[in-house]
Amino acid sequence: MSKKRIVNFIYLCKNKLVGIDSVLPLLMELKKRYPDGSVVVFFLHEACYSKIRKNYHIWKALKSIEFQSFIVRRNNKIKQCIEWFRIIALMAFRKNIIINQKDIL
Repeated sequence: MSKKRIVNFIYLCKNKLVGIDSVLPLLMELKKRYPDGSVVVFFLHEACYSKIRKNYHIWKALKSIEFQSFIVRRNNKIKQCIEWFRIIALMAFRKNIIINQKDIL
């Protein structure tokens, strides 16, 4: 009986469309190679999230790999605290692989 390893592939989206557009092929390949892993994308601001949400092709590609999104800084402090608890709970018992912008090249 083989034991499945649960892995998080984490990407922090700093630049609105340029950053996620360049790392998206890598995330799609990782999801295809490791189907039991999960893709997690952190957005720095709500504006960054809304800009990517408006782009139909990038949003559809992210939905196809079944990603989870988190917004790090919010205007509402209560929502921000809840978001941080969700982040800690997600990352606590899994192996986390962080993808940098430099890893793409």
